[in-house]
Amino acid sequence: MSYLALYRKFRPRTFNEVVGQDHIVKALRNQIKTNRIGHAYLFCGTRGTGKTTLARIFAKAINCENPNDGNPCLECSQCKDIESSRALNVIEIDAASNNGVDNIRQLREEVEFPPADGKYKVYIIDEVHMLSQSAFNALLKTIEEPPEYAIFILATTESYKLPVTIISRCQRYDFRRISLESIKNQVMDLCTMENIQITPDAALFIAKCADGSMRDALSILDQCSAICYGEELDLNKVVNILGVTDLSNYKELLLNIYNNDTLNSINALKQIISRGVELKQFTTDFIWYIRNVMLSISNETNEDMLDTTPEQLDEYKELAKIIPTNTLISYINLLSDTLNDMRGSDNERTLIEVAIIKMSNPSTAPIYNTSANDVASSDTNNSSASNNSLDKNDAIIALLNDKVKQLENKISDINVSGSIPKVEQEEKPKKKVLAKAIPEDVKQLIKNKNKILQNLSGFNRAYMNAANLSVDDNGTLLLVFKDSTIAKKTDENLDEIKAKIQEIINKEINIRVETLKNNDKFEDNYQDIEKLINMEVIET
Repeated sequence: MSYLALYRKFRPRTFNEVVGQDHIVKALRNQIKTNRIGHAYLFCGTRGTGKTTLARIFAKAINCENPNDGNPCLECSQCKDIESSRALNVIEIDAASNNGVDNIRQLREEVEFPPADGKYKVYIIDEVHMLSQSAFNALLKTIEEPPEYAIFILATTESYKLPVTIISRCQRYDFRRISLESIKNQVMDLCTMENIQITPDAALFIAKCADGSMRDALSILDQCSAICYGEELDLNKVVNILGVTDLSNYKELLLNIYNNDTLNSINALKQIISRGVELKQFTTDFIWYIRNVMLSISNETNEDMLDTTPEQLDEYKELAKIIPTNTLISYINLLSDTLNDMRGSDNERTLIEVAIIKMSNPSTAPIYNTSANDVASSDTNNSSASNNSLDKNDAIIALLNDKVKQLENKISDINVSGSIPKVEQEEKPKKKVLAKAIPEDVKQLIKNKNKILQNLSGFNRAYMNAANLSVDDNGTLLLVFKDSTIAKKTDENLDEIKAKIQEIINKEINIRVETLKNNDKFEDNYQDIEKLINMEVIET
């Protein structure tokens, strides 16, 4: 093959060339230098952050005949064989296509034979979360007590799908998203080496589109350089080639909407559409952008919680100080409804334009979305508006007529004898849930809450942080939320949260998600076990 894609051509060959994962590189090099090599490793992280690359470098380094400060020499026969994929003692398995129990049984049989050449037999299992449950069970004993020459490196983008029994037998390393600055500098350096002319703002935009993935950044650069061969790559060319929306465009559009600037909001949308952006994808991305702004309201929010970069997080926090959370939630609800309507419509542009107009001009909201009192108060002082006023007056009359009909129906229910039906009693407040005794596993969870939060993925950490904790009479942990949307999202991701909790406290625990009613207070309906357990800790 005469041409290699950039991400393959410039794949790191030694630890020194790895970008953005210094914490993992340091740990692995120290293990090699002190000869304290583990038998099983778990590499977790998003796509393109170097999991498989580091696994290969590690395999070279531990088999290298002349290692230098923990790095492979790249000159010995072992290094050359592993780099050219000829080594028999480094086996890479794609778990996405080899996920059955028979594949793992075959692996177990092969493990029994020592390496024909080199010190260690290294098994790199990529996308390990794709293995079936029976395959995990077959792998468990081997990965717990492998032969002294066998090393397992499991790589995954979805670690929460792995059984706790597998995770507990591995050294876990979490790969971070690579920062914008690191990706930008790498792109600029590679362009210099490849004689590609590129402007700094174009390199920065490529880094933003890569979303923390170095591989994605180099693939984008490859595509852009092929289309603009012999030309300088600037920001406009990259944006037009990719047909995407710069995050700065989302910021401009959001601020125009909040400032009730309908004209500039529509113009901003028009410019985005003119670049060939797919409207469903634009709406989805805009919802995600507003969601990140909403979740960044807390000073404790960090880039890992939102799966973003430090630079972008600062922008989110700046917008969160300007736009109220309730307003952001209303934007998300309206755009979500619009996205659902788009799926069955041939006129997507009109739908998103109507949504933008509604958000930037709240007075266009339908009259039936407000109460009768709101309608009356907004109309009695507005006698000059002709057609709109008439429509609103009609709405008030309709609401009053409904009230009259309800009264007439109640009167008609009166018995001939003159007895009046019993008035329905107001719903009694929910009785406070009081556990007879707080189970030990729940107490352990409260005491390890900070550790559990650190191990959760970004949005699940935010959801868990927002939950009020209680427990019922059966010892079930209750995650109680004021917001039904957050409660629903937490319920959808409950399996991951359970897995992380069980991983930390080494016990199974029953969890249920509940939502407070409109005006209910958590303290009036539930026992606050967090305060109770923290008081016990202080007293002891």
